[in-house]
Amino acid sequence: MEPIRILLADDHPNVRTQIRARLNREPYFDVVDEAINSRDAIQRALTLKPDVLLIDTCMRDGHGLIAVNAIAVHLPKTAVVVLTAVTDTAARMQLRQLGVGHILDKDLDLQQLVDTLRQIGRTYLTEQTLEGGLVT
Repeated sequence: MEPIRILLADDHPNVRTQIRARLNREPYFDVVDEAINSRDAIQRALTLKPDVLLIDTCMRDGHGLIAVNAIAVHLPKTAVVVLTAVTDTAARMQLRQLGVGHILDKDLDLQQLVDTLRQIGRTYLTEQTLEGGLVT
């Protein structure tokens, strides 16, 4: 079984380091790259075509929603998981309208993130197998 390829986008190096270290302990995840802002996330995603984009939408460049929308439009098979400190219901609804299936609080226990990514991985692998795109 191929690992789930993850692009990690966050402007805080410590956050990226902690998340990457935790995900690297899982055999079915492969953090293929990191992005430091929204523009970087879009460019890397379009190049790498990850299975999952794990993104903080409140990065310093302020274009997190633009990145999420661009990925939804250009890479519809890439699952988007948003890590955010924003609790505003309207902002979360906007993310849902853009097709974000998972919105997680940034201060979550990393095991919750792992569990969410495992769930996405099972769904992704099932869909790919049904489409004949992946042999497991």
